[in-house]
Amino acid sequence: PFLFLINEEKGSMVPVPQLMVEQLVLWLSEVHLQRGLLLVHPVCRE
Repeated sequence: PFLFLINEEKGSMVPVPQLMVEQLVLWLSEVHLQRGLLLVHPVCRE
């Protein structure tokens, strides 16, 4: 399974390898939530 990052501004999806998912989610939580940005959402897909 891949995790897709959806950028609502650009309407683009970027696939991320499963091995990077945990790090990525942590990074998104720390960086984006601190800035109050919710433009990028992780979406799990099989």
